[in-house]
Amino acid sequence: MYEVTIAIPLFNAEQYLNKTMSTALAQTFSSIEFLIIDDQSTDGSLEIIRQLQQEHPRGKDIRIFYKKKNKGVAEARNAAIREA
Repeated sequence: MYEVTIAIPLFNAEQYLNKTMSTALAQTFSSIEFLIIDDQSTDGSLEIIRQLQQEHPRGKDIRIFYKKKNKGVAEARNAAIREA
């Protein structure tokens, strides 16, 4: 179990995702889970996250939660709270 969860709602954020994730993954505290809430992205955002899961040293700490339907950022945040 992790002591900290960083929840990142994700919807078509491909152009910002590398900077967001590199900043989050650079944290030095070791007990952090990176919870990605996919709100039905249609761009390449999920591919970036999956690649990070496989290639980044902290990739095992990245967890993706898939929403079945796009309901907006507020519901994505609520889903993150439930999943954390």
